[in-house]
Amino acid sequence: EGPVLQRVEYLAISMWLIKILANISLSLWAACRGMKNVFKIKPRASLLAFLVGILILEYFVKEPNIFQWISKFYLDAGLYFIYGYIPFMFVVTQVRKNWNKA
Repeated sequence: EGPVLQRVEYLAISMWLIKILANISLSLWAACRGMKNVFKIKPRASLLAFLVGILILEYFVKEPNIFQWISKFYLDAGLYFIYGYIPFMFVVTQVRKNWNKA
């Protein structure tokens, strides 16, 4: 324990916080942009809805087990999306393109 080590910890925690805030901000921006493009909802309204949703989820998720389950669910869903849904949609669009030519 020493004052120098504690100052380094403060710096590391601050840098980690900046990294996390950047990721959250980019995710919220993408979600609001998607809501604007798909459902024609104003970005301010969708941002407010997402922030309220995050606060509500943060209130209910108290145990680390639930957080780990949610993280694993999103990890699996992303894996299935990348290796399943995107190739499936590629095949469907190629079939549609060839069907419309004929």
